Amino acid sequence: MVLSWQAPINVADAEVVEYVIDVRSDLRTVSVPVSQREVEISGLPNGVEASFVVYAVGPHGAGPASDEVRATPTTGVEGEVAGLIVKFTDPVDVGDTVDPGGPWGLDNDLVVTDVVSDDVVLVEFAEAVSVDEAEQVADDLEDRSDVEWAEPDQFVFTATNDNAQPVAVPSDAEWSTSQWNLWDTFGIGVGSGASSMTEAWASGTGAGSTVAVIDTGITSHPDLNSQLVAGFDFVSNPEQLAASREEGGAPVAFDGDYIDQAKFGGLGRDADPTDPGDWRRVAPIRDSSWHGTGTAGVIAAQSNATGITGVAPGAKIQPIRALSWRGGLLSDIAAAITWAAGGDVDGVPVNATPSNVINLSFTVETICPRSLQSAIDGAIGRGAVVIAAAGNANANVAGFAPANCNGVIAVGATGRDGLRAPYSNWGYGIDVSAPGGSHAGGVLTTSNTGATVSAVPTYGNDEGTSIAAAHVAGAAAVLRGANPSLTVAEIVERLTGEEYVKQFSGATCDADPNKSCGAGILSLAEIAMVRQGAVDYAMEFSRTSSGYTNGTNSYA
Repeated sequence: MVLSWQAPINVADAEVVEYVIDVRSDLRTVSVPVSQREVEISGLPNGVEASFVVYAVGPHGAGPASDEVRATPTTGVEGEVAGLIVKFTDPVDVGDTVDPGGPWGLDNDLVVTDVVSDDVVLVEFAEAVSVDEAEQVADDLEDRSDVEWAEPDQFVFTATNDNAQPVAVPSDAEWSTSQWNLWDTFGIGVGSGASSMTEAWASGTGAGSTVAVIDTGITSHPDLNSQLVAGFDFVSNPEQLAASREEGGAPVAFDGDYIDQAKFGGLGRDADPTDPGDWRRVAPIRDSSWHGTGTAGVIAAQSNATGITGVAPGAKIQPIRALSWRGGLLSDIAAAITWAAGGDVDGVPVNATPSNVINLSFTVETICPRSLQSAIDGAIGRGAVVIAAAGNANANVAGFAPANCNGVIAVGATGRDGLRAPYSNWGYGIDVSAPGGSHAGGVLTTSNTGATVSAVPTYGNDEGTSIAAAHVAGAAAVLRGANPSLTVAEIVERLTGEEYVKQFSGATCDADPNKSCGAGILSLAEIAMVRQGAVDYAMEFSRTSSGYTNGTNSYA
């Protein structure tokens, strides 16, 4: 949420040192330089009223508080459900009708429109219904003997061997000045300061590994174009979810490809994962985020003397578009995860280059949906490491999927100070933390200048658990490339085990010791040091992520 204010009357700018925003609804403050009159407040629960006051702070203390302002953050899609994801005990076919049961007054039967995975299908309503209605219909379906489970198709959003060689300091222009996340005290240990390297890349920089970035898609960028393998666009286009994108405008398609189908692919699923932009001119108003491009840059931006370098510059990125301008649907996300790891998805060509690492930088506030857990289980079974952002709601991660799903590496965010970023979710479900940026500075990554459609490739500072998760995905790619024989469990142990991580700057990751943030901060340097010691990697690991399987949504 963006908060703006005017300077106090009859007070000169020189008399103000900074502005302090008191976020009264969740008991925290945000400091802003005197030159600013606007700040984005992250970590606010969706759909819950928040309250704010602003103080102008001078050399001798704070002035009087401004009037209180109240506002309710929104993703803009509350109450919209187009269908259910259902697992039947007996096979059903696309086109079959399903009696919804109950006194719901629906215009007609549900229709099977797509196969999500084995025995799991998508059934759609004739028009969108509320979340409560969808959950009631799902409950009624679960009472049937031929249904194993049913759940609403909810939205989600974008809340380094014996052959080691010396590694040169990257020549990328922004390395020494901006990429603290890779070399500073509480970075991930690729460099030891900006001018020397650790052993993190000595066994390779991710060559031989492919990372699926399931996100908003990808844009053309000189740091990424050579890093890509063929991806796919899994954004479907339910007619029920057409909506106004501009104030007073006519409803437009859920799939943002409608802007230019010749450039971005037809409506519904297609082979072009190009990001058409996720801008909105209705609440929550925003310019296009280019979220998938930014996530990909943290993971594998090319080491090419230009811009930045990624955590795993030798790895490949498989861009998979599953989030559109209104967010993403669980059915599309589940299909994308299945396909990314080499599984079969009805009506979609086989993935010729399956990914062995999958990055999920999005969240939905819910227990882990069974459709999502099923897809994750399948991907892990095919050998993929699955990384999930913890979410940006400053809340217990136990309530946020996919980070609360079994088997994923759930990643919290830290700032340059080595402490929990104020927006980052926390709790015992966090496996590890990684740089996500905070008040001391964001993380520089690839971006685009376009406010709506893509324009000129550029770089920008991002913050969030999305960025933190991308660091772990890049580290997983480095490990995968260096030793393809490692099992998923062995990679999870190296990324999250206490002997492999960097400790937080304080005794705990947060001033509140009850807000845990995992074993520590991701450290490729620590992993390399342990690797050189007498460690038996043949041992069997069975560690999984949080067992919590206990909505509101946010970019992660």
